[in-house]
This record gives sequence, C-alpha cells and structure tokens, in this order.
Amino acid sequence: LGFYRAESAMYNGHRVWAVGMRLYETLFAPLNLIKWLSPLAVLAAFWRRDWLLVTMAAMLLLGLTLIAAAASMEPRYYAMLAPLFMILIGCLAGAGLERVKNRN
Repeated sequence: LGFYRAESAMYNGHRVWAVGMRLYETLFAPLNLIKWLSPLAVLAAFWRRDWLLVTMAAMLLLGLTLIAAAASMEPRYYAMLAPLFMILIGCLAGAGLERVKNRN
C-alpha cells in the first residue's frame, strides 16, 4: 500500500504513506503562495477602515511582533494567527471580485 517506517529529523520511526507524502509535497508550495497576499490584505484592511478588518489586522501585526520578539521561529506559534490572515485575504479577494463584478 505504500507505507514505510520513516527515519529522519521529523519522523522517528513513524509509519508514513509514500503517496500521501508526495501529494502533500507537490501541493503545499503552490497553495502556500497565497500567504504572500497577507501584507496587501493588511494594507487593504486599514485602507477600507472597516472596524472588524482593522481589528483583525492589528491583532495579526501585534501577534507577529510579540512572537518574533519573545519566541523562536517555530511554525506552531504562527499557526494560531492563520485564521486572521486567511480572513483578511478572503476579504481582500471578495472586495476585488465585487469591484470586478460592478465594473461590468
């Protein structure tokens, strides 16, 4: 079925599925590119002056600053901020689509 015992820095004898690992490695990088829209989404939130978006953008910036100042570079610390930047990116995309829709 493609399962094997993995030995590396991340896996210590865990059983992993080779097909799933290849699929994850293939899809992760392209799907992770959407995070590059975060700075633009933060700027758009402050530009629109919507209280909810501004609050989320401020919480995101404060959280990033505190984590960067007080912790080491570990993804688990930044994972708790993922909903904030995904909501901001979603609102940015929604506003862009609304603008395109109203243009026609």
